[in-house]
Amino acid sequence: MEGRREGLAFLEMAEEIEKAAASPLRTEAGEVLAADRRRIMLEFARTLTREEEEFRSGLPGPRPPS
Repeated sequence: MEGRREGLAFLEMAEEIEKAAASPLRTEAGEVLAADRRRIMLEFARTLTREEEEFRSGLPGPRPPS
């Protein structure tokens, strides 16, 4: 929701989620706790990208002049 408020496109949001998932944490314990959440974030970003690309490919192109 924050990405939409910021005016980001879905693919831009997916990139930001991937960057956040790759950000290092301060402690090893934090890294361990974050592992599952990072996996979920990356899975969501990949799904968002795939769905956006599927949507875009399904849109009709420009109409030829009549």
